[in-house]
Amino acid sequence: MPAIRIAASVQLDKAQVNAIEDDLCALVEEVLSKPRAYIMVIVHHAFVEFGNTDDPAAAVELLSIGGLNAATNPLLAKGISDILKKHANIPPERVFIVFRNVAAGDWAWNGVLFG
Repeated sequence: MPAIRIAASVQLDKAQVNAIEDDLCALVEEVLSKPRAYIMVIVHHAFVEFGNTDDPAAAVELLSIGGLNAATNPLLAKGISDILKKHANIPPERVFIVFRNVAAGDWAWNGVLFG
């Protein structure tokens, strides 16, 4: 935790995915004060149609046990959009982001619930 899932309409190579992961981890570390060791980034290629076009686009979901709120979400939205523009050439206006706080009792790691 946190986990960031990205479904991108563009095919990304390993170097691009690694750069996205590095920048996302740094962003989450800074904004949410979550240790990098607990951040998971999942990136996959998907057919994404948005606005009746198949131009480059992405759907992003960020899940976290706490920390997502009116103060942090705008920082994360800007950062995630900038990272996808920089490394995948997906314009911010083609990126949807959903933020989800998850109860500690609804998330497990290493066979044990966090709460």
